[in-house]
Amino acid sequence: RIAKRRNGAQHGVTLLEVIIAISLVAIISAGMLTAMRTSLMTNDKVASRLEANRARVNVRQMIARQLGGAMPVTTYCNGAQVGLFDGAAQRLRFVSSFSIVEGSHGYPQIVEYSIAPSTDGGFRLLATEAPYTGPSSATSFCGGEPPATSETQPVVVADHLARCDFLYQQLIQPLPFSDAQWIPQWTQPQLPIAVKIELAPLERAPELIPSLDIVVGLHPDRDFRGFFADR
Repeated sequence: RIAKRRNGAQHGVTLLEVIIAISLVAIISAGMLTAMRTSLMTNDKVASRLEANRARVNVRQMIARQLGGAMPVTTYCNGAQVGLFDGAAQRLRFVSSFSIVEGSHGYPQIVEYSIAPSTDGGFRLLATEAPYTGPSSATSFCGGEPPATSETQPVVVADHLARCDFLYQQLIQPLPFSDAQWIPQWTQPQLPIAVKIELAPLERAPELIPSLDIVVGLHPDRDFRGFFADR
C-alpha cells in the first residue's frame, strides 16, 4: 500500500511545472495579440491608401465632368455682352451643366476655380458655384469676385498642393489637324479647345496615385459674339 501511494504521488504537478505552463500560455497569448495588432494596423494603412487614391480619382472625374460640361454663355458687363468663360493662370471661371452638389440636375452653375493658401502649408484648389439662370444672373461676376452668399461658399477640391496652374489650348490656325499650343490666359471670344490643370502635390508618396495633369477637351460650337439667345 505504501508503494502504491508513493507511485501515485509521483503523478502530481509541481509548482515549477505550473509556472512554466503559465509562462508558455502568456508568451503564446502575447504573440497572438501582437500578430493581431500588426494585422489591424496594416489593414488600416491599406484602407487609408485606398481612400486617398479613391479621393484623387473622384477629384479628377469631377473636374473632368465640370469642364466637359462648359457652356458658351454670356452676361452683360457695362452694357456689353461678353462671354462668361474667363481663364487665367491661377483662376478659371465658366458656366457648366454639371454641379458638384447636384450633379447634372438643376440649373447650370457658374463655376469658379481659384488657388488659396492651405492651412497646413502649400496651396489648395477651391471651387465656388452659383446658379446661372440667364445673362442677367451673372452681372455681379463682371471683373470681380462672386457675391458672398451661403450658396457660393467655396468647396476644397484638392489640398496640400505645391502648385496648381491652369492652361488653355488654342489652334494656331483654324484648320483640321493643325498644331495647337497651351497659353496661360484666355481672353478670346470663343471657348478654348481644351483646358489643362497641372496639379503638383506638396509631398509625393510612392503608395499613392500620382497627381497627373487633368486635360479636358471642350468642343466649342459657337462664338460668344454670335446672335444667340440663352434660355
